[in-house]
Amino acid sequence: MRFAERLHEGIISQGTALCVGIDPARERMAPVLLSAAGDDPYTMLTLFGRTVLDAVAPLVPIVKPQIAYFERYGLEGLRALETILQYARDKGVLIVLDAKRGDIGETSSAYAKAYLADDGPYGPLVDCLTVNPYMGPDAVEPFADAALKSGKGLFLLVRTSNPGAAHLQNLIADGKPVYAHVASLVDSFAQRQSGLAGYSDIGAVVGATLGSEARELRALLPRSIFLVPGVGAQGGSLDVVRDCFDTNGMGAIVSSSRAITYPAGEHATLDDLSEAIRQAALNTIKDIAR
Repeated sequence: MRFAERLHEGIISQGTALCVGIDPARERMAPVLLSAAGDDPYTMLTLFGRTVLDAVAPLVPIVKPQIAYFERYGLEGLRALETILQYARDKGVLIVLDAKRGDIGETSSAYAKAYLADDGPYGPLVDCLTVNPYMGPDAVEPFADAALKSGKGLFLLVRTSNPGAAHLQNLIADGKPVYAHVASLVDSFAQRQSGLAGYSDIGAVVGATLGSEARELRALLPRSIFLVPGVGAQGGSLDVVRDCFDTNGMGAIVSSSRAITYPAGEHATLDDLSEAIRQAALNTIKDIAR
């Protein structure tokens, strides 16, 4: 099965479109976890990732590790990332690696081989990759070719949730905002392949802070599953999230990281922390369903 089909089945099976981000920032971690990890970055990163996955893997269809939080620690961090990807694979959840890669053609080809090819170092452990298309179609082409060949997915940045995004993405060119031009580019790749419910493996990142823009992009990208970040700590609106889904309640996954993986309160043990993460995920699942 291809990525879009596996994701569709996972959403149906779990009854939710929640995607939990795994962003291991030491400065936010619970004291009980830091105490258990000691001073070793590999232990800290893997303990955090495993604690999150133990709590949320039975509840959600997909998780999203952010590679920057692992790269921060060099080779030990990348070793920890591989461990967490394998742990998530063993738990049976789909994996979006949030790396936002994108470069000129040959460099993009190298990235695509690393993250999407079946014989690449991350290929067997990654189901989908985030990619930045703002360098143009030739920067996207190698990723799209690799994803379509391997049955993996892409989420291409279209309209992001960060406060400064409008500074460039909302500029008007030829009568429409830049993000609309990027949406047309994404749809041109999505048209190459579609599977279950008409959705392609080529998806789009559409932030949950966008108001009417979400409805506009849903119309411009009828074949693309949306990855919707910004819910929780970034202040994204669940009203906006609703506009990212199709009329059948499909076609999007909602990503939340900090609001789930760094729950408020004191946690006496790692089991207490894991239970707090589980409850935060369940609360978000209820919010999305409502």
